[in-house]
Amino acid sequence: MNLAHYHAEYPYDVGQEYEFEILVDFGTSDPDYVWPDVRMREYDEEGYTIPCDHRTSFFLWDMDQTSCDRLGNRVAVKPDIYFDEKVAARLNLFTRQETPKNVTVPDLAVLLPEYELPRGRLRPFNDCVFRLDQGDSAPELVLKYLSTTTDWQLNSKMHLYAALGVVEYLVYDPGGMRAPGSPTELLVHRLESGEYRVVPPEPNLSEPDLPAIKSEVFGTHIRINRHHGHPEKPIENNPRFQWYDATEERWRDHKTDAYAKSYAKGRSKGQVEGTINFLHQWLEAKLEPKVREHVAEFWRTYGCPENVADKLLAVWQTPNQWPFLLLDPATAPNRYQEADPVPTTFHRPNKGLQAIEYLHTMLQVELETKVREQVAAVWREEGPPKDWYNAIRAVQQTSLNWRALLLEPATRRKGSANRVSDAS
Repeated sequence: MNLAHYHAEYPYDVGQEYEFEILVDFGTSDPDYVWPDVRMREYDEEGYTIPCDHRTSFFLWDMDQTSCDRLGNRVAVKPDIYFDEKVAARLNLFTRQETPKNVTVPDLAVLLPEYELPRGRLRPFNDCVFRLDQGDSAPELVLKYLSTTTDWQLNSKMHLYAALGVVEYLVYDPGGMRAPGSPTELLVHRLESGEYRVVPPEPNLSEPDLPAIKSEVFGTHIRINRHHGHPEKPIENNPRFQWYDATEERWRDHKTDAYAKSYAKGRSKGQVEGTINFLHQWLEAKLEPKVREHVAEFWRTYGCPENVADKLLAVWQTPNQWPFLLLDPATAPNRYQEADPVPTTFHRPNKGLQAIEYLHTMLQVELETKVREQVAAVWREEGPPKDWYNAIRAVQQTSLNWRALLLEPATRRKGSANRVSDAS
């Protein structure tokens, strides 16, 4: 074979075209020959090529991602599946030179869990070759996308996949491929007693022109949704493979989930920034800029508190209450604990950690950082004063008395005076 893309093990058929045009195109009329950089061609009655349907690649890519979301990363697009030549002989699968056809290339295959890759890892081409004739396992499910009218071998492939033990065989006709005027339809065939049976739609989940069919491999109902649309990206308005999430009671696919997540994130971020702008405008005369920026950073990280408008109004009336009204340490990491590993969420494990959190939050204007850290060090070792909450409130009014209010009750209790150097 004088082909740049020649493959020694492939059973070439003299009845098919295997063309090579330098720097222009690779093409073949053999539907099973889909090696890298080779595409299938369809010829009309006069010998002219019919343009390929590029919707196929979009559909297969979307279905691959959606299937991985549901089943894990064990889906392969156009894998090479070799099988024993005896199977080909039994099913009368020969080339015109009477060579057994020992390879098939489904458009998409769901592999057994033993072939699952880590999430997000792409399956390399050399990992898409499966040798059933050498002990590899057959896929659980294969899909055939009818992209040309030459897919006449549909029945022969059905017998082949049944002989290989593939549990489900899916056929998607985007319209007019099985026969002139054939409807857009997803057919699900399930293997029963060595033969495929068409699985009927489920009336309770089906919608007009959107039949829902139970898949054993997916463990739920599946369908093709061709009625969706994305107003800003019409190129992506192709039919989508979807699976039914019974927990959330909705149909899901990879792109719809991605759009919803992105929209929710953007909407949430926009709401937070809008509230921050209102914070600066409303409390400009009540809180210093560094205090407002501290609150803004907290909100960007952990979100705004509930009933934030009412709390902003309350801060206008009592500005010294801003830490209690605008911040909730229970929702934020304890950023001031240095000795031990910091928990991801501040769960108020004890009053000491809670008191230190409030100390840093409420007195960041009145006391320098090094003073607050010195007080926190004493509280970690000896515990905070019994009335630490009122003591912090009092320091907001008279910061010069911070030592007497925050340390003396503890030092008298432990007899450890003069632990903290003068600093303020």
